[in-house]
This record gives sequence, structure tokens and C-alpha cells, in this order.
Amino acid sequence: MAPEHFLVVAFPGQSHINPARALAERLARANPGARVTLSAAVSSHRLMFPTLSSPDEEVIIPDGDGGVSYAPYSDGYDHGFDLFAATGDQGWARVEAFARVGRATLSSGLDRLAARGRPVTRIVYCVLMWWAAEVARDRGLPRALYWIQPATVLAVYYHRAQAPWTETCSCCSTTPT
Repeated sequence: MAPEHFLVVAFPGQSHINPARALAERLARANPGARVTLSAAVSSHRLMFPTLSSPDEEVIIPDGDGGVSYAPYSDGYDHGFDLFAATGDQGWARVEAFARVGRATLSSGLDRLAARGRPVTRIVYCVLMWWAAEVARDRGLPRALYWIQPATVLAVYYHRAQAPWTETCSCCSTTPT
């Protein structure tokens, strides 16, 4: 039986990489013998490993440093993604392009890892990477969401989804517009 191989997919934004990296290292320590790969956008990968000869080169860290490898995906914005660079329809077009290109290149990355004898067996993704969950589902891979925001935010989202706004937030006398 092949060892477990976790793929942790990180959003290429500030405050997303370090929690994903910490999770990847923790998975590696908690599952001896398992492989763990952190996949971030090419733009983030370049910042983490500025001396690479190729921006999409996989980086394998020896087991002494947690056993985490790094394999980038392209999000279509390889020189940097600014979520707020556009608004309205242009903003949505950027988000759709991010998801379309990210989905395709993450899928290709899974194929490359499998061809190298390291098939991914589980995908872990953050809330902004919904398309990574779709890739996992399409391939029949187990997937898990990791939450990087405070638990209070999750509680607010949960309660907002469960009750009308006026019941969730007693300070509001009317439904917000």
C-alpha cells in the first residue's frame, strides 16, 4: 500500500501561506511515513524560493526539516494576484480566471506527482480555494477544508446561515440591504 500523500493547497494571499505551511509541517510530524506537499501559486512559490532556476520547480525538503515538499500551481497571475485590483464585473472575471486556470494547473500538478510515483491521496484546502475541492471530488480524492480565520468568524457564518439576520444579530432591527 502506498503511503498517504496530503496536498495542502494555499491561497496566494497575505496571511494564508504561513498557516498552510504550519499545517503541512504538522501533518508531516503527525503522520510518520506520509508525504506532505504544500502547493501555492507560482507567484508565492517564487517568493518562498527566489533562487530556483524555474519558477514552477518542485522543492523537496529533507525529512529532517519536516518532510514537506513544495509544488506550485499557476493561477493565471504568475507575477502576483491582487484580489482587489478590479471591481464589479472585472473583479468577478479575475476570480473566475483564477479558479479556471488554478483548477487546470492543480489537476496537471496532481498528474505530475502521480507520474513521479507520489500520487496524492488527500487534498486539504482553505475556504478561498473552493475549486481545489472540486478537483478532489472529480478525482475521487478525500478532501478537507482548513479554516484559518478565528473561530468566532466561523461561528458568525454558521449562525447567520441558520437564522434570519434579526435573530442572529439582536442589535439590528431590520434586515441589512
